[in-house]
Amino acid sequence: MARWPGTRAARTAANGSPYAPAGKAVMKAADALAVQLREFAARYVGAAPGECRLTAEAVVCAGHEVSLK
Repeated sequence: MARWPGTRAARTAANGSPYAPAGKAVMKAADALAVQLREFAARYVGAAPGECRLTAEAVVCAGHEVSLK
């Protein structure tokens, strides 16, 4: 099969999935958002970002919850 730049065959990842590159971009964006959320919550409650963790509904920093709703 010939592979031409820009064709689906050329963009297919080594594991055979054409969606792998997009999945990596989504994960990178989600990681960046998580960092921003922890930094914001840390400033909001006066804690260090390392003290913050994400839950399904909030960022918890040093015992304080900052809601994501």
